[in-house]
Amino acid sequence: MLQKTNKSRSFTTITASMRRRFAWRAALLSVVLAWTAQAGWAQARPAPSPAVPAIYERVLAQIQKIPIFDHHAHPGFFDDPDVDAMVVPPSHLASRLRDTNPELIAAARSLFGYPYHDLAPDHEAWLAKRKAELQKQQGRAYFSGILDRLNVETSLANRAAAADYLDPARFRWVFFVDSFLFPFDNSALAARNADEGAYMPLQDKM
Repeated sequence: MLQKTNKSRSFTTITASMRRRFAWRAALLSVVLAWTAQAGWAQARPAPSPAVPAIYERVLAQIQKIPIFDHHAHPGFFDDPDVDAMVVPPSHLASRLRDTNPELIAAARSLFGYPYHDLAPDHEAWLAKRKAELQKQQGRAYFSGILDRLNVETSLANRAAAADYLDPARFRWVFFVDSFLFPFDNSALAARNADEGAYMPLQDKM
């Protein structure tokens, strides 16, 4: 009984000592934090110093010089059937691929001098004509020139087949493997839902 009491007292003494140590360290830490905050060392704001925005601008200028590696693209002319193995039906278009996406208009204005602020059919006809003129004038340099404008050094072209109008030094062909995953009768898969009903026949064709 005495031995157990001694152990209990010893444990109580250790626990009390640990509590005192923790309280002392916590108090010291709070003083240090308060002091550094007052001294301006703690970053309580995104830009605590007037020099920071200038640093950000210098770093950004260097980052913008780094050429981009585009790991997934489907480059090609609108009438090229090999641009994509799975042509997306209009009803399945992702929101960023629809005519209502303002990013498309901003890109058209930047790359082709598109004078409009929407993609109305008659305005889109202007864009198609302008692109056709540039494609005829520039040939293979057309798509490479777009990479230059975007500071893209190399682009991986995910296409059904390589295209002779894409410079292989800039566009590396990446072939589709989906058809290898579905090599047999896919009628049951095509019947499961609308998405697979649209895509599985395209895999069969591929």
